[in-house]
Amino acid sequence: ADGKMRRVSEAGIGPSSPAVTARGRRLAYVTRVADTNIWRATLSGGKGVDVAAVTTAVQMDTGPRISPDGRWMAWRSATSGNDEVWVSRADGSEARQLTRMNGPITGSAQWSPDGQRIVFESRPAGNADLFVMEARGGGTMRPLTSEKSNEVLPSYSRDGKSVYYSTDRAGVWEVWRMEVESGEERKVAGAGAFAAVEGVDGKWVYFTRQSGEAGIWRVPVGGGAEERLTDELAGRLWGQWALSAKGLFYAVFDVAGGRRAIRRLDLATRTVTDVVALAKLPVQYDSGMSVAADESWIAWAQLDTAGSSVYVVDGFR
Repeated sequence: ADGKMRRVSEAGIGPSSPAVTARGRRLAYVTRVADTNIWRATLSGGKGVDVAAVTTAVQMDTGPRISPDGRWMAWRSATSGNDEVWVSRADGSEARQLTRMNGPITGSAQWSPDGQRIVFESRPAGNADLFVMEARGGGTMRPLTSEKSNEVLPSYSRDGKSVYYSTDRAGVWEVWRMEVESGEERKVAGAGAFAAVEGVDGKWVYFTRQSGEAGIWRVPVGGGAEERLTDELAGRLWGQWALSAKGLFYAVFDVAGGRRAIRRLDLATRTVTDVVALAKLPVQYDSGMSVAADESWIAWAQLDTAGSSVYVVDGFR
């Protein structure tokens, strides 16, 4: 009546689709639960063993990124009530909140090659920009981009002097590279290229496509012809892949065909093997997998629980 907004405290956190009776005092609404968690497996003899959950909170956890030395992990979590970047030991212990953006979607963390810094995306101005801060926390958070477009999914070059990222500034998603010190930028791959990572040898840039096209591609760092390495990664799982020095790991989750596994493509022989069996659907439309540099362990994000309920409030006014 007075034009002011008030929270309906009875509805709790995360309600949607409210409906109010035209007459009487009844309110109906929906609550949805989508519990995503980080899982890990030790890799031994080319197979995943000791599969276990790293996070178990009901809030969203996704986007794991293993540190260069394999001892730490960064990921996106809503445990605090907002999407933030968190850091923990490889087993999930000593977890601590790294960023404090306090509201905007924040995540897609990536370690610098020396493990001292973390680059991530956030949206304090509405559009997505890139930021970098010390991995140990504290210090000053420094913005890397300030365009009105969206810059997402950053990753460092192997020498730590550049950052790759996806941007829609041209009206279509492309992969660009920025020199951190000078700010100089150049396009690396176009036509829907997304989620790029430079290979350990520094010769190739690997990427997927946001357009929904299945596969993982690579292109020479200095430019050249694109090469598709596999068409098994579904478009909706564009973030469910990881790169080591010798192998390309990716998720296959074919409900109808029954293939549900994390697979490894040997970059030298092109041999494909199943590494970890998947019981649950990997997180879709988000970054979600990482592998240790020495292939000692792998981490991924999966949807553990999903459902919804309808609630009715009587006496609502």
